[in-house]
Amino acid sequence: MRTSIFPLFSTINYANKDFTGSQGALFIPKNPCIGRKSVIGKFIHIMGATSSVRNPPDTGNVSSGMDEIRLGKIFSRLKEMERLEEEVERKDYLLQALYELIRELNALENSEAIYQALLSSSVGIFGSSIGSVLLYDARSKELSTYLERGHATGIAFPLDDKTLMLFSSINFPVIPEKKEDEIGFFRDHKRDIIKIGGEVWVPLVGRLGELRGILCLGPRLSGRPYSSDDLLLLSMLAGSIMQAINNKEANTELKDTVKNLTVINEVDTIMHSSVDTTALYHLLLEALIHTMEASSAAFLSLDGAGNPVVEKVLGEGLDLISNNEGQVVISEAIRISASRGISILYPDPSSEISVSTKLLSFLSVPLVHGEKVLGAIIIARAQGGRVFEPAELRLLKFVASQISISLENRRLLFDYLSQKKETFKVRGLFEQYLSPQLVDELLNRQGSLPIGGQKKDLTILIADIRKFVNISEQLSSEELVDLLSRFYTQMVKVILRGKGIVDKFMGDAVMAIFGAPIGNIEYALSDTERAVLVAVEMQYDFKILAEEWNAHWNRNILMELGIGVCSGNVFIGNIGSYHRMEYTVIGREVNLAARLSSLAQGGQILIGESVYHAVKDTIFGRSLLPRESTGSTSYIMVKKKVPLTVKQMTPVRVKGLEREVIVYEVVY
Repeated sequence: MRTSIFPLFSTINYANKDFTGSQGALFIPKNPCIGRKSVIGKFIHIMGATSSVRNPPDTGNVSSGMDEIRLGKIFSRLKEMERLEEEVERKDYLLQALYELIRELNALENSEAIYQALLSSSVGIFGSSIGSVLLYDARSKELSTYLERGHATGIAFPLDDKTLMLFSSINFPVIPEKKEDEIGFFRDHKRDIIKIGGEVWVPLVGRLGELRGILCLGPRLSGRPYSSDDLLLLSMLAGSIMQAINNKEANTELKDTVKNLTVINEVDTIMHSSVDTTALYHLLLEALIHTMEASSAAFLSLDGAGNPVVEKVLGEGLDLISNNEGQVVISEAIRISASRGISILYPDPSSEISVSTKLLSFLSVPLVHGEKVLGAIIIARAQGGRVFEPAELRLLKFVASQISISLENRRLLFDYLSQKKETFKVRGLFEQYLSPQLVDELLNRQGSLPIGGQKKDLTILIADIRKFVNISEQLSSEELVDLLSRFYTQMVKVILRGKGIVDKFMGDAVMAIFGAPIGNIEYALSDTERAVLVAVEMQYDFKILAEEWNAHWNRNILMELGIGVCSGNVFIGNIGSYHRMEYTVIGREVNLAARLSSLAQGGQILIGESVYHAVKDTIFGRSLLPRESTGSTSYIMVKKKVPLTVKQMTPVRVKGLEREVIVYEVVY
């Protein structure tokens, strides 16, 4: 069984002597095959065996003196050869030890353990009298001591943007004393740098080139300075450390992303089910307990007076809600969260809300639709687990917003059905799930939509974020959830404003239908015309969305949209089973729209031949009057100096079609 190399490194120091007896070199165990016995010993043996043959008896002092000089030179050279062999052996040992250390680092569980190993190993290897690890906090813009070895004291260094950029770009250890004239930071903070062990500074830079921290080592116990070989070894060690940390963080982010998508997917599946409200509460809480590793959860609604009412409690130990002689008692913190629409992360020292509980941690997130508070969701963890993190609070907020919309839409639909088909419009209430026309059809059939459908002439639009896989690999789980949420929200607004139907979300894409379930002959523009104009507006809005998202997250990621639009005779209807149905379209034109969407480059709108012929005499040569100048949400066609144009592209092949398909690009 291989033992850890960390104890070896932590006990090695430069107080030991090297092979030649000088102070301050790294102690390396000798190889019995190399050294004085293998080089000088062999020489003495050879000289002793041949001297009687080659040299006559001593005939004078001159000859004897010259022989001594020759022997002295030979011994000096042999001594140098011995020193070089031992130096090679020492460096080879160091490289092997570094390799073992890297293997140990990759086996550690978290970043804190890796930083601790870095500090203890560095101090041990180089015999430093003091050492520390400084970590950079982007919010406070400070370097502060995270780990200390020796007599270092807690000190923080403020970094301006220029110094931060400088440290981020340095890829080799530096000696502050030699860089004071070049880097003013070392001169201005000289006294504090000495306190934390500032003889050598080793920048720790992340995978995106951002400064993560600094490894500081003080003077050696032996008094010997750090050599260029020492700095090279430190550079290799720091690079290996950051690689190990980057791997751990990437794995953690991947796990968080998978977890978030799992939670969102399970909740979405449940909200689309046809179970009654009581069963719905149970399924939601069960899914949240499982996916968010909670021990208990509760669902609260508000009565007519705005007071919280417990709808469902699942799990054990939720002392925030209790039963006292048949009467449900809700803690004051949960009452505040549910009635006022305030989110709670416990424990949180900065919170002004008083909480009395034996739980380790809990989240309470209000259910809000518009400005109306519908209730709250509480999930909790018992003692012995881990506390909830801010990222989990953000995830639950996102899930709560989706649940709120679905619950309110469900309530409004049931209220509408109970009024015996009274005629009133419910547009805008079901936009995330149902179109107004589909709701009308649902009501006309008294809540029952049979499996089946019909063939109709429709226009299909598919918008897809370009290179989304590459983009998602650069994002944290919170950034990814926020980007998709903004994308879906904005694209749905544009589609519904153009009188279209949101058919489905497909990961990083959205699909819309124009002309279903009934043709929009009452509008000034045809279904196909509105689909093309919606595509143009999507491109403009997505550019603004990308800029706002990058500014919010302090990112600079290029994000572009590719759109494909096709029209033709397709099948539309309810497909699935009686337990789960989906109102969607199937046909060649759907496949062609998906193909054009995938072919479209960032910012491009590609349309099929049938779409081009349907709109060439109405849209091209004209453009939209901005909505702000009309005060209307309708599309208005006006003459403009810079109109929409179209150009024919190279025909493309589509699977299942014998002939090539003619494609056009909308230039806007």
